[in-house]
Amino acid sequence: MLHTEKRTDFISLCYSDFNVKKIISIIFISSFMHANGLYFNKYDYFFNLDSVEVEKQQSVMAEPARYPARPMLYSLVLPGAGQIYNESPWWKSALFAGVEITGIALWWNWKSQAEDIQKEYEAYARSHWSLSDWYTNTQLIFPDSYTTMFSGTHKIILKAEDTYYTSAYLDSLWGIYGSNLEYIQDRDFYENIGKYDQFVGGWDDCYAEDGNTQQWWEEEKSVGDSTETIKLTPNKNHYRDLRFDSNTLKDYSKYAISAIMFNHVISGLEAVWSSSQKSRRDPQDSEQYESDVGLLYNRQSATGIGGIYISLKW
Repeated sequence: MLHTEKRTDFISLCYSDFNVKKIISIIFISSFMHANGLYFNKYDYFFNLDSVEVEKQQSVMAEPARYPARPMLYSLVLPGAGQIYNESPWWKSALFAGVEITGIALWWNWKSQAEDIQKEYEAYARSHWSLSDWYTNTQLIFPDSYTTMFSGTHKIILKAEDTYYTSAYLDSLWGIYGSNLEYIQDRDFYENIGKYDQFVGGWDDCYAEDGNTQQWWEEEKSVGDSTETIKLTPNKNHYRDLRFDSNTLKDYSKYAISAIMFNHVISGLEAVWSSSQKSRRDPQDSEQYESDVGLLYNRQSATGIGGIYISLKW
């Protein structure tokens, strides 16, 4: 009888309010401390989802989100990078990267050659063109209008005693300073002496060493719908060829820069297109965005095109 009473007391003790609350608290806390416990994986009881559906949701959550604007920005900075981000076929990244490397190499090569030839023709001009020859020979070539050759449309900058003048004052300044006059060899100077007839007298081979035998000649040049006559000497003609070669290579280097720019743009557009195509195939990877591409108008351009613009909103 005594034993029965002890058991009854024990049962009543276990089911007291205090101990029930304590047991529930322990179970609740342990469920949060263990990821495989009572709460986190009981999807079948709380959501009525089978195990296959749960795994599918978990795999979707584990995949990183892909944004259509991101591959475009990557490719605009480094062509081919957006294609890598999109996991496109390897040849796309290789193509854009190859064009980039080739464009940079060609640009550098043509630019270096142009600068070397420029140094060559500038040195050639300093050796074979002089202000004293220009002053003397111009009076022989244009005896009736030599002063207008000095003050023509295009001029050379002269320097005398830290004061600058234009070549329009050469006739009067020569009587004061003579060969002590200096002339500024700037970009306009190197263009003028090879392009315009008024400066042909400055070349040292206009006349032979005897000073009387003429060595300059006139040559017709087609200019659009008309023909103009230019005065040449052997040295001037060689100088013009050097400048032509240098300027041609400079144009090539500009074309290479344009190709590099278009490579960035095309790579960016292809990256956006590939990303949008992938989004259509996989709706879960889609994102709302708007893109627009167009041409910029420039009335000073011969073609009317000043560039292109790209707009992407997301």
